[in-house]
Formats: sequence, structure tokens, C-alpha cells
Amino acid sequence: MRIVLLIGITLICTLGVLAQEANTLNYLEAFEQYKLEYKIDRSNEDGPITPADTMYIQFFPADTNFICMAEVEMLDQKDTITMPTANGKIKRYIKFAYLNFELDNQTGRLLVFRSVKLLNNPVYKDHLFLPFYDQSNGAESYGGGRYMDLKQTDIIDGKLELDFNKCYNPYCAYTTGYSCPIPPASNALDFKLLVGESAYGKK
Repeated sequence: MRIVLLIGITLICTLGVLAQEANTLNYLEAFEQYKLEYKIDRSNEDGPITPADTMYIQFFPADTNFICMAEVEMLDQKDTITMPTANGKIKRYIKFAYLNFELDNQTGRLLVFRSVKLLNNPVYKDHLFLPFYDQSNGAESYGGGRYMDLKQTDIIDGKLELDFNKCYNPYCAYTTGYSCPIPPASNALDFKLLVGESAYGKK
């Protein structure tokens, strides 16, 4: 009886590992498609680069260990702030919530925003904007910070999934002339994130 039980436990564990490996493989395959679509978006007629220059858009290897669930700490008082941009213009954002999370044995806390300009745009009514720094900026990744796009509708029971493989560069990483919001200095992680889009390869 004990042998049968041990065999059953071993089988369950093996199936669990295989399922996890399959999920990881599926994610990596989907991420390759995400990169292709991302490059197309960056090189369309409204994008910052030409189709020929998409070869210089680079990503760190995708890693499912950099997907985590964040505790959403809603702000009772949602103040509006002005965020400077790379070309000197000012954009207004509403402080929405703090995201508290653990990633690769490190803890992080970042403030996520809503754009005042997009509040009445039905396409972006649920959009959340996360501009931030980490310790890779200026070396392995763009020096002006990194962005993530999130949705209010993805907040479930006070939690929100963060996939740092999908953090991306502002348009200003590729060329000048754009009004790219500069992340607040306080919205910074004290560790490197070697996932997501890396530094633009064209010099």
C-alpha cells in the first residue's frame, strides 16, 4: 500500500513538473509573437523608426520568473501631478495606486498612474501607466527609464499580474522629438531587471 502511495505521489509531482514546463514553453512561443508584433507597431507610419531599423530593437531573454502578482494598494486621495517629458513639455497624471510585489527574491514598490489626457478616451478608459527605473538603466537598458502598460480591469481581489518581460522603451530611446514622460525619481527599483526590452542597438 505504501509503495502504491509513493508511486502515486511521484506521478502527481512528475505531471505537475511537465505541466509547468509546457506552460513555460507556451509562454516563450507566445512571447516570440509578441516581439514580432511589437516591432511592427514601432515601425508603422506613426512609429519612431523605419521597418529596416527594427533589427536594432532588442529584448533580454524572456523569463517566466519575472511574472509576479502585485498587491494593489489603492490611494484614497488620487492627486494629480505634472510629469516632465524628454522634449520639455509637461504631461499630467493621476496617482492611482502603489503596486507591492516580490520578484526574484527582491521586493519592489512602484506607483502606477492614469493619464489625465486619456481619461475621456473610451479606448484608454481602463489604461494604467507604469513608468519606472531599475538598476539596468543607462547600461543594459535605456537610460531614460522603462514603461509598462496595465489595465484596471485586470485587478482581481486586490491583485494585479505584472509581466516584466513586457516592459518597454519610450519612443525617445530610438530618436529625439517625442514627449516621453520621465519617470519620477522615486519610482525606482534598487535591483536590475534584465528582462523586457533592452537598450536600442542602433548608435
